[in-house]
Amino acid sequence: MGNANLTRMDSETPVPEAGMRRRDLLALLGGRLARSGLLLALLVAPITGGRAADAPKRIGFLASSTCSVGADNPAGAALIGRLAVLSWVEGRTLIRDCVLTYGRFEQAPALAAELVARRPDVLFGASTPTVRALMQATATIPIISTASDPIESGLVKNLARPEGNVTGISQISFDLVAKRVELLKQLVPRLSRLAFVARIGGDLVDLERQSSELNHAADVLGFSWQVFSLAGAEDADKVFANLAAEGFDAAYIAPGPVTSTS
Repeated sequence: MGNANLTRMDSETPVPEAGMRRRDLLALLGGRLARSGLLLALLVAPITGGRAADAPKRIGFLASSTCSVGADNPAGAALIGRLAVLSWVEGRTLIRDCVLTYGRFEQAPALAAELVARRPDVLFGASTPTVRALMQATATIPIISTASDPIESGLVKNLARPEGNVTGISQISFDLVAKRVELLKQLVPRLSRLAFVARIGGDLVDLERQSSELNHAADVLGFSWQVFSLAGAEDADKVFANLAAEGFDAAYIAPGPVTSTS
């Protein structure tokens, strides 16, 4: 695992290392599932384990917002469908275990331990808190990460050769924050007050990086901004009612399991 690349995903560049046969990986990448980091990341770590060769392989997901692989989660559905093309068929050659934090990352360590106890062949975490919890729960089972910035977060020291049992891709998109706000300014030329909506207990590294980019954009474009926190999805209506009452011109929503589903 120490030799597997943890690739920075700031384009549609495929991940170069995989535990599957190389031709299978290349065929999968050719399917253009690259628009979701979830899909590429799953294929980086080898699916191995101590079970008999003909036994189904078990993938453990520590998810933040959904375990669905149905129409309401196109990325998950595409992942399972593409794995089936490569003969990893759920219910036959593949067992999918998924536990949910529901965006409450303080529960992640206990849920990670629960998932590891089921003896999966490979684990998957889509955010810094879930990946960190999985790393604390096991040092031997391969972990696939799509954490935003694994170096800044201290998950790994090297993207090209991540140490230990972690591999995956890094969707480093903080540079896009200022660009998004610039586009917002074009849509709302009178923008002078911007609300930054983020979840309480979210990834602090991500929030700090986004705050830094917002400060830069505010200096260049001439607006002020203020943080509004969500404790959970149930707070969304109240928070946005406050934004309207206080006269904010627009809101920038920090990506995350709660804000993405609220």
